[in-house]
Amino acid sequence: MKRSICAGTCLGVLAAMPALAQGVLADFPLECRVTEPANYSATQQEREVTLVIERAADGVIFSYPKDASDHRRGGVIFPQIGYFVRVTDGKELLEATDSVTQHDLLQLRREPGGTFRFALAVKSNRAGGAMQGTCRKTQLAVSRFPFRDSLWPAQGYAEARLYFYNEAGNTSAPIYENGKFSPLLVKDVKLDRRQIAKLVAATTGEHRAHAVAACYQPRHAFVFLDAQGRPLSFAEICFDCANYRLSNSKGNRFDLAALADLVEESGLPLGGHFRTAAAFKESFQRLLEPK
Repeated sequence: MKRSICAGTCLGVLAAMPALAQGVLADFPLECRVTEPANYSATQQEREVTLVIERAADGVIFSYPKDASDHRRGGVIFPQIGYFVRVTDGKELLEATDSVTQHDLLQLRREPGGTFRFALAVKSNRAGGAMQGTCRKTQLAVSRFPFRDSLWPAQGYAEARLYFYNEAGNTSAPIYENGKFSPLLVKDVKLDRRQIAKLVAATTGEHRAHAVAACYQPRHAFVFLDAQGRPLSFAEICFDCANYRLSNSKGNRFDLAALADLVEESGLPLGGHFRTAAAFKESFQRLLEPK
């Protein structure tokens, strides 16, 4: 998942090709009983949680039952850690490494009796750690993620807007949930064609991998909307943590330096620890992995 494990979160999104569906993917959805290490949790205590792994149009979404914990929102684990891609789905084993750090490793191994062994090794988190557990095929589907099959950038959009919200930096605050925009909105601006082109270039294609802090407090979101003002897809950004969440299950690396410039030229603050795009870029340069 995106680089480091954020406190209290274990989400993930897997990108998988339809041709691979004859292996483990064919058994989704799976319900998993998983042990989270103490360093994953906001309470700093080891605990057991229930995961549901569901199939989306272009991959797989990890989610939790809605009442699993107060830091889960809408029954969905937001991809603030990253995206699993490079999926190998054999008859007995599904394996995925994350697209940003290329360190974290997920494995689902078929075992006798219709069960699967779940193992997620997180090397990018400073504390390290692993989640382990057992999964079974289930009919349970709990995801409330309305954008899981959306495209980025959205097709047929009427406009794109940049939102500044969550100024206090609440953890995992979603820009859009349960059919409504966040009540924490402060200000938003409409992007012109040139700015939209910059946005697309910064959020698609190849960009350098970078480290991420163990947090997710998004204050900005880029949103494509239809003619009725309904969101089609979005990208949330946490500049403080060098972290982000894309509304669909595509595993893109972002050029956060370019996005910081775009926020500043749009007249919105970066918020958090950074007063200027230049200050962020100076800090971000140290997070970039060698070419």
